[in-house]
Amino acid sequence: MKKKLIVLVIFALTLTGCAGKTINISEVPEGEITPPVTTTPPPPENVENPNIPEIPPEDIENPGTELFIPEQPDETDNNTTIDAPPADDNSIVQTARALIGIEFTNGGSSPSEGFDNSGFIYYVLRENGYVNSPRGLQEQSAMGNKIDSITELRAGDLVFFSENSERAQFGGIYVGDGVMVSCRMEGETVNEFNIMVNYYIDNFFVGVRVL
Repeated sequence: MKKKLIVLVIFALTLTGCAGKTINISEVPEGEITPPVTTTPPPPENVENPNIPEIPPEDIENPGTELFIPEQPDETDNNTTIDAPPADDNSIVQTARALIGIEFTNGGSSPSEGFDNSGFIYYVLRENGYVNSPRGLQEQSAMGNKIDSITELRAGDLVFFSENSERAQFGGIYVGDGVMVSCRMEGETVNEFNIMVNYYIDNFFVGVRVL
């Protein structure tokens, strides 16, 4: 019993001595202690959103807005191509358009009294130096250089139409872009008419070039 007590006392004294002992790190053999390694991550290339690659400014066009190009208008109608000089370069066209609004008068051939169909053509030609212009519609359709296709008309040409294909029934001044100026019939005035539609295309009789 005394031996067991002595052993316990010695063990207790041993523990007490170890508790107050300071370990000197210099006594630890070199290589057994590895200092911690600290690494700093590189800064992101795009601080605003590092997950999205940076886009050069010249590659950004109207951000947030769809580029809209309005579609450009077709200058012809019914897929018919017209090659005509600008209307304002043609004195015949200018004279014809200046008379728009004057009423139809049977037998008339001047702005003061009004026009019938051939009287309108007659007045426009005489105002532009064609002093020998015929007064009747049939003679007018036979003067100058004949044009056989409506697509070959140019600004300043005369143009005539017929539903029976035997003789001209009415006509006018072609002013370009598929438009004719004419004083067609009683109850109307001198006006512009789109001749690139089926009725006029189907009933085209002849064109006359006087320039």
